[in-house]
Amino acid sequence: MKRYLHLIILSDEKQTRRISIPVSLLRLMGIMGLLWFVLGLVGLFSVPEIRKLREKRLALETKIRDLEKENRILETKIAALKKEKQELLAGAVGELKARSKVIEKLVSDLGLKRYLPEARKNYRGGPLRPGKLPEGEGGIYVPLSENYQDLITTVDAYLGVLSRVPIGRPCPGYISSGFGRRRDPFTGKPAFHTGIDLVSYPGTPVRSTADGKVVYAGRHSGYGKVVVIRHGYGYSTLYGHLQKITVRAGQKVKRGQIIGYLGNTGRSTGPHLHYEVRRYGRYLNPYRYIRIRLSRGEKVSK
Repeated sequence: MKRYLHLIILSDEKQTRRISIPVSLLRLMGIMGLLWFVLGLVGLFSVPEIRKLREKRLALETKIRDLEKENRILETKIAALKKEKQELLAGAVGELKARSKVIEKLVSDLGLKRYLPEARKNYRGGPLRPGKLPEGEGGIYVPLSENYQDLITTVDAYLGVLSRVPIGRPCPGYISSGFGRRRDPFTGKPAFHTGIDLVSYPGTPVRSTADGKVVYAGRHSGYGKVVVIRHGYGYSTLYGHLQKITVRAGQKVKRGQIIGYLGNTGRSTGPHLHYEVRRYGRYLNPYRYIRIRLSRGEKVSK
């Protein structure tokens, strides 16, 4: 049964008017009013939070824009660095190729090319010679940067050979007497000079001109205090008239290592270094070898 709420309204003319309102409608209106009241309270308390969230969102959007800008700048820099790297690498490869040719020519001129590993072999392991087969070229494309290591390996192979060949000056100074025929400084008679004489100040460091092993260190006849070093490929060097010896027989030495100090011992007219280069016991003109200069183990000039 439907229930009503009856309102009786009395007018100024002393007339009555009755209004009937269903109770269910009143309940619905009450619930809706309560709901609106709750929503109003929630909105009242959440306005500051909403404002804070909005401010955070704006700050994040600004930060994202800044990061995107920085990312674009970094991408531009990375692209420029990659280009610069490629240019530097291309230049380095070109320079290394040029040096490789100089080193290869030097090794070839010294007759040492046969000591390098064979680069081309057939499938049975035997060497291939030009003209034996028709010329052919091909293979996959390999960028320049990927070939760089192969080029370094090739240069290292050449330098590995040269490290055991006496190259460069054993000490600073000028040549007072060259290799070959000369007049003996003591007798005045014609004689054969087995090395060259380098004049410098007493006590000047004398260095090994190649990697090797000391086979003799001590006094020897007219050489005075002398050091003899055996290198690779039949080479040996002799350093005579030393003031002091700093190595011993059997000791391994490296190119540039001090083996003694320049002096005036033995059959000598003044402070100088008598320097000899031999190969398989045969005297060679040291001047051919001291004209060659190696810088930091990689640059070769003549």
